[in-house]
Amino acid sequence: MTETQLGPSTESSASIHLEISKVYTLMKKPTEAFGEHTKSIEIYRQFENVDLIPVAENAESLSMLLQVSNIPATIECISQAIDIYDNAMGTDNKTSAKLRRRLSLLFLKAGKNADAMGILKQVEKTERAIFGEFSLKLAQTFKEIGKVNEILGNKDEAHNYYSKALEIVVKRKKPLLIKEVKSLLRVLSNK
Repeated sequence: MTETQLGPSTESSASIHLEISKVYTLMKKPTEAFGEHTKSIEIYRQFENVDLIPVAENAESLSMLLQVSNIPATIECISQAIDIYDNAMGTDNKTSAKLRRRLSLLFLKAGKNADAMGILKQVEKTERAIFGEFSLKLAQTFKEIGKVNEILGNKDEAHNYYSKALEIVVKRKKPLLIKEVKSLLRVLSNK
């Protein structure tokens, strides 16, 4: 659908582009869904005091579809959603932390290991603020930071983060996680 058919760049036309994007997402047509989503964002950003949470939610849904076929577009969708949630709820919110974790995995898939590390450090900061020093979510993040350090060749840092994760899972009495983290430490020490 063209701008001429939808009329000028109004909040209504942005809303229509967003709804069309949702339909294309349901139809599993990622290219079309992403195009309509991008148009809606471009129009919405022209206006102040617009609730962009529905746009962020669409970006999340669309990113799940795109993840299979288009990592750069998926990274863009998740980044848009994070930006919207951060502006609406502040940077220390659970939703952005969850999306940042997904974003870090996408950066790893794309071979952007340093970017993945930067994102995981943000997740670590947020999870400390929200969940505290001994949360299982923080242990998971420590484990992931350890893996990225291992990929980057930072064996000492990887060991440090795996040890932090182990400390938490031991305190929380999680036998399967204890076994998993001990295995990571064992493999690391054999390298």
